[in-house]
Amino acid sequence: MLLSHLLKNVPCSEIKKNVNVTSIVSDSRKVTDGCVFVCIKGENFDSHVLAQDVCRRGAVAVVVQNDVGIPEQIVVEDTKKALAHMCAEFYHNAHKKLKIIGVTGTNGKTSTTFMIKRILEHTGKKVGLIGTVAYSSGKDKISDAELTTPEPYELHRMFYSMQSRGCEYCVMEVSSQALAQQRCHGIEFDCAVFTNLTTDHLDYHKTMENYCAAKGELFANSKMSVVNADDKNAQYIFGFVKGKALFFSQKSDNADFFAHTVSLKKDCCEYVIGNINVTVPIPGEFTVYNSLGAIACCGSMGIPLEVCAEALKEMKTVPGRAEVIPTDTPYTVIIDYAHTPDAIRNILTTVRNVTDGRVVALFGCGGDRDKSKRPLMARAAAENADYVIITTDNPRTENPNEIIEDILPGIRDTNTPCAVIPDRTYAIEFALKNASENDTIILCGKGHETYQIIGKSKHPYDEREIVKRYLQKLE
Repeated sequence: MLLSHLLKNVPCSEIKKNVNVTSIVSDSRKVTDGCVFVCIKGENFDSHVLAQDVCRRGAVAVVVQNDVGIPEQIVVEDTKKALAHMCAEFYHNAHKKLKIIGVTGTNGKTSTTFMIKRILEHTGKKVGLIGTVAYSSGKDKISDAELTTPEPYELHRMFYSMQSRGCEYCVMEVSSQALAQQRCHGIEFDCAVFTNLTTDHLDYHKTMENYCAAKGELFANSKMSVVNADDKNAQYIFGFVKGKALFFSQKSDNADFFAHTVSLKKDCCEYVIGNINVTVPIPGEFTVYNSLGAIACCGSMGIPLEVCAEALKEMKTVPGRAEVIPTDTPYTVIIDYAHTPDAIRNILTTVRNVTDGRVVALFGCGGDRDKSKRPLMARAAAENADYVIITTDNPRTENPNEIIEDILPGIRDTNTPCAVIPDRTYAIEFALKNASENDTIILCGKGHETYQIIGKSKHPYDEREIVKRYLQKLE
């Protein structure tokens, strides 16, 4: 595609050489002959310094927002926004041929997107999915998820793939980092859903106000907004809304979608909207909110309540979300992606309601990520479990023992017994070895992930296999 075509919606300096472009790159490791390189000024590194180098390595042009003094440069006001526009053009603006639904919030994004997809497919629609677990088109998996919300080139490549495969809808998780980094710039969402907002990602956003403001950007670019009225940040989010808005709640009957007569059972949750009975075969109060958000979203697009309820009645557990591992033991083992204080509290209180024995919580905190939530996660575990095992979870470049030292203050002044076992495999085996009849062990943090990040490398690590191998040794 000609460079001038890629930049037709981007105010820029003169294009001195209107060359054909083979790809768009913002990562210098991915430079190939014929590509255009977009220089991004990040939090820790400014790739403008690589402009001359990438041209020597095959880039036919560089897009910059600062004059770097080379003939191949094209100057724009904002390279992040320019990158998003260019990628959309490269993939023929496929996003405009899809109905795009975005879901954002600290917790519940993945489950809510799966529920929306389930309802839409129940009505006969073909639906693409972009999120933490995987990227898919209908029932076909496109690829594993590297980021919750991909970078613009990958994002628009997937839109193009979905549209080419006959998808009418794309349901996607939209992270606060993606919004802050303009990855979704230029996309008008047909519907945006707000699940909740609790402490997370403060290593990146620095303050809760910044974090909330980043989330709010999604609702400024959506035709319809669906907001959890019971979250304390609902009104702040509503301040960003530019289109129509609907609210869902289980506390206020003034909400557009109000769940009443809520019943939380061992294997499901039940409630009523209007005169429609809703049963979702996933336990927990968080399931009430996730399914309410999904119903409100689909309802805003004209899908009747009874059809939504019919679809959700057959809903399966989302991978890595309150997922019970088959063990054939007198105790239960659950894996869950919980990696925030609120998510840990949610899964533990849910399990508490259906456990006759002890609730055992195993968790760690990710390295090179928000340190402020580490003691808060420990406090949430200590207040809602009978026994806590502190271990590692993707330590990355941090020393695991130093991460654990950050965690421990949150549990030291509690009466909850605790074990510290840095090796996660040993920690899991310890939990299984010491489990009693009717106990429930919750392995928090990894969820759907089948790897452990140590240093800068991913190592295969599937907790389902860890549990299976240990139990086989006992046979």
